[in-house]
Parts: sequence; C-alpha cells; structure tokens
Amino acid sequence: MGNLRLALVVVVFSTLALPGVALAQAPAALGGVAVNVEVKDKDVQAGDILSLTKDGLVRSTTTYDVSMYGVVAAAPILSVEPKTDTSKSIISSGETDVRVTNKGGAIQVGDFITSSADAGVGQKATESGYVLGKALKAYDSGSVGTIPVAVSLGYATVTSANKSTAAAAGSFLQRLAEAISNPDKFGIYLRYFVAGAVGFVSVFGAIFAFIRFMNTGLEAIGRNPLARRTIIGGMVLSGVVVAVLAASGLGIAAAIIRFGK
Repeated sequence: MGNLRLALVVVVFSTLALPGVALAQAPAALGGVAVNVEVKDKDVQAGDILSLTKDGLVRSTTTYDVSMYGVVAAAPILSVEPKTDTSKSIISSGETDVRVTNKGGAIQVGDFITSSADAGVGQKATESGYVLGKALKAYDSGSVGTIPVAVSLGYATVTSANKSTAAAAGSFLQRLAEAISNPDKFGIYLRYFVAGAVGFVSVFGAIFAFIRFMNTGLEAIGRNPLARRTIIGGMVLSGVVVAVLAASGLGIAAAIIRFGK
C-alpha cells in the first residue's frame, strides 16, 4: 500500500511538472475586475480606450485625454453589474489588452501609454500628461495591434533628454488650445489650474510669513532680552497659525480637484 501511494504521488508530480501540460484551459485573454457599463459608441471593440463625456462613454479621440475612463476588456476575470446588449466590460485598473499604434514612436516595455487621435487606439506617451498605464510588451508596427497594458489612469511625468524648451512650450499651447475648444475639458483644466494656484499661494505665502515672523521675533529678543520667553511663545504660536493656514489652503486645493464640477 505504501509503494502504491508513493507511485501515485510521483505520477501526479510528474504531470504537473511536465511543460506544456495543463489541467485546465487558461482564459482567452488577461484581464482584471471589470464593470459592465453602458457604452454609447456602437463601433467600440475589445481593447478600445474609452472616455467619459457628456454624451456617455465613447472611444477616446484626443491625445492625453484627461477624460479617459478605461479599456474594453474581451475576457475579464470578473465583471460586476448586470450585462446588457449595449453594455461593455470596462477595466479601469489592472492588466488587459489594449489596441495601440506606433504613431507616437516604437513602444518598449515600461513605456507610458496614452490615448491618440485614432478613435479608441493608444500610443506611446512622449511628454508629460494624462496616461492610461504602462506597456507590458514592446510594439513597433505600422498597423494597429494589441499589447497587454497595466492600466493605472493618472498624470505621469515623462522626461526626454532631447526635448527642447520650445517643444515643451508648443506642447503646452497645443494642450491649451484643445482645452479651450472643448468646454468639458476646459473646465477640467481650469479646475486643476485654480487648485494649483491656491496650493502655490498657500505654501509660499506660509513660508514667507514664517520667515518674516522669525526675523521680527529675533529682532525683538535682541532689543528686549528680558521678554525672551514671551516673544518665543508668540513666535511658536505664529508658526502654528501659519502651518494651519497652509494646510487649509492645500485642503481647499484638493477639494477643488476632487469635488469641483
């Protein structure tokens, strides 16, 4: 009986260790947890990048689109919400296949992927801006293809040693022109600009006020050493007030970004 058990263990171990032998069929494509959402664009297909607009979810058609919502998944591991004839499984975080082009340059593993002017198709991000995620496979073909991407929507800083100041300025003006021409995107850009201005003024205003209070306090101690303890107490209180004001400014900036419409 002991020899029989040992033989069975050896057979099972050998089966699992043999290359090319699978006990169950793997999914057709990689994918994370998706949400079944109604899509207005009738021409959408698996791998397309979608943006959330006032008309609903449609294929992205703008580079570095800040309205990017996610990617249509062909075979997500798990999807939530009821599925209908007009809904698609959308992944906003996780690994999935994405349709891409090399119009932004050859894609290498680890490159940031963003939206492009081609509806639903991604490309390599060559400058800082809103991105879809990072490429998990290289791609360099003249036609549209599919590669796995680690989807993580957000702003990314892309550096390039060959990028000149003039090119950066031209890119900024291009993004500004696109924002002004699109009321929805203009509101988003304006919200980020106002939040940045509030945060900048709060932090640097607090630093300036703190330095001024410190200089004034030190001068006061020099003129009246006997009141040193009282003066130092006032300086500490001023520092606390300045810190609270700076934190409040940053909180307002965060609220503008998160809740502003």
